[in-house]
Amino acid sequence: MHSPSNDATATTLGRRGLLGLGAGVLGALSLGDRALAGPAASARPSGYPFTLGVASGEPRPDSVVIWTRLASEPLADDGFGGMPARDFASKWQVAEDERFSVVVRAGAARTGPEVGHSVHVEVDGLRPNREYWYRFRLGTELSPVGRTRTAPDPAQSIASMSFAFASCQSFGQGWFTPYEHMVQDDPDVVLFLGDYIYCQPAGPVAYPGSPVASRILAPPRRCETLGDFRARYATYKTDPHLQEAHRLLPWSVTIDDNEIENDLWNDPDPAAVERRRAGYQAYWENMPLSPAQRPVGATMPGSFRRLRYGTLATFHMIDSRQFRTQPPTAVCAPEERPDGYCPDVLNPASSILGDEQEAWLLDGLSSSGTTWNVLGNQIAFTQRDADGRLLPPEERDLGGGWDRYVADRQTILDHLVADDIRNLVIVTGDSHRNWVLDTPRDYRTWDATVPPVCTEFMVTSITSGGERNPDPRYAPQKSTPHLLYRDQSHGYGLTRLTPAEMRTDYRAVSTIWAPTSTVDTISSWVVHPDRPGASRA
Repeated sequence: MHSPSNDATATTLGRRGLLGLGAGVLGALSLGDRALAGPAASARPSGYPFTLGVASGEPRPDSVVIWTRLASEPLADDGFGGMPARDFASKWQVAEDERFSVVVRAGAARTGPEVGHSVHVEVDGLRPNREYWYRFRLGTELSPVGRTRTAPDPAQSIASMSFAFASCQSFGQGWFTPYEHMVQDDPDVVLFLGDYIYCQPAGPVAYPGSPVASRILAPPRRCETLGDFRARYATYKTDPHLQEAHRLLPWSVTIDDNEIENDLWNDPDPAAVERRRAGYQAYWENMPLSPAQRPVGATMPGSFRRLRYGTLATFHMIDSRQFRTQPPTAVCAPEERPDGYCPDVLNPASSILGDEQEAWLLDGLSSSGTTWNVLGNQIAFTQRDADGRLLPPEERDLGGGWDRYVADRQTILDHLVADDIRNLVIVTGDSHRNWVLDTPRDYRTWDATVPPVCTEFMVTSITSGGERNPDPRYAPQKSTPHLLYRDQSHGYGLTRLTPAEMRTDYRAVSTIWAPTSTVDTISSWVVHPDRPGASRA
């Protein structure tokens, strides 16, 4: 713990912030401001370098990651954002107040073209459960001022906390209006559950004459190279609502498939490996992730990790893409079983998490010691229907979800039952709809009198799918007694946790085809930590 009086004069990068940095960077940091006088630091971009804003993420009791990416021409087709092909040293500060009268941490971080001129600083020595303000400086240019908040001490008993969860934002299909309301709701943390960008050139071409035709992607083609991916992220980050949500709220992010390739898996083909290398690199460069999470080749370390909020909640952020085996087919009409499954999806050799991550998750669910376990999950976990053949085609295989890996899912469900874990709630992205599902303990058993083992809240898209009617569907059917709710609005989930209950509100915006919107809570649900299953609030 550091006192404000001592921290105000400190010029230091936190211990974690040094991870992954080269010897030249360490030498520059040890010299303080004198190191900023060299040629790399004195060179200046041709315009304002902080066009992509600032962000924070990975809140811990004593640390948080702060991020920016230098780009004077953010949509430059080569992906370098108009920056010269040289290193720059950006100063940074973290303070207890918005005016920066009490600076508690400060330092300098060197960046260059090999990381897309992104800056990732994991600032430690902070106080738990406290609001902080941060900013960057390059020469005489100051970044926007960001706000963030650390997590409570793991032993601290807290009365409540809130989180928002969201997924699936297609830049060309609408303005990101849900974020203007998420900022006003002011959650403690945002869980983004995948499809932050779309590598495909999805856009208003599917909606001739739509008012979002001005939202043009860079590059105007499928992303193939690292430069393409960098330009695509820069396009998305020009959205003002997204920038504000990053500036004012800490995020924890997880990757799905469309950031790299539709239906992504651990494909050993050399072309697929090279695509993952470029996609993971660009993803890390543009997210508030730590230096230690910088990709190594075609892998990204630390993709599954935990956040803890006192004794109230443990968030298990998983990676269902990087380690999965080849997805078996989910549509096989001649071979379909009576329950609608293809035989291949029942193969116990198929894995969605990989052995290491699965063991990590099971152990963490049993040992968290918190009132709530929350699983941050990219793709549909709970089986849709007792007879999969009854589902409409668009719902047969939501996002290549856990229905393709039935054995892995059953391992988790069996573990919940064996260890009497009743406090798990799953929050999921990908489907472009809101769903509330009570998860049965066994995919072969659909007895509505048997209590569920957990509840899954799937969240709709920010914009993906384009403007549409909400189309709410409330009534469970005979073959879906566990399916409590569904709608196809656009928006996000907002959850408030207390020791007694979890309340989840589905927040729906009035439009994504205008730069601003109104918002309504269209459905609310409550779960209790000792009794799996959701009920209407």
